Amino acid sequence: MTLKHTQFMRLIAQQVGVYLPPEYKHYRKGHTDWYSQIYLGSDKNIHYEVSRPWNKAGRQVEIGLHLETRDRDYNLRLLAQLDHYLMQIRDELQADVLADVWDRGWTKIYELHSDQELNDDWLQYVAERLAKFVVVVQPIFERARLENDTKT
Repeated sequence: MTLKHTQFMRLIAQQVGVYLPPEYKHYRKGHTDWYSQIYLGSDKNIHYEVSRPWNKAGRQVEIGLHLETRDRDYNLRLLAQLDHYLMQIRDELQADVLADVWDRGWTKIYELHSDQELNDDWLQYVAERLAKFVVVVQPIFERARLENDTKT
């Protein structure tokens, strides 16, 4: 069955829980018509996100950890800490994970996939991939945040 973009984004946040281990099942959901978010802590500005941006290669699915606090320096420090682990993250995810600074001093690490028809199979793949991203990145992020917080 073909899904509308808005349905797809809403369902990702629901379906990811099927693939997450017990320690991450307490996630909270957030979404708009354009993207889907889950967050594990109390700060919604640090979250995992799925979106479908257009770029030179066409429409893509982006899965990533977004650091969108109002403190630009904090976002940059966390990204720098995560950058130390980028090769490990790439190896564990078997993907070309990128680190980027973008709008408003926000930062992110993410992977891109060529978009597919929005159907149940693609939904399950993206939800499973988001769960894997969380399982690999979250412990590294927590370590990076701890390292950052002990330095400041």
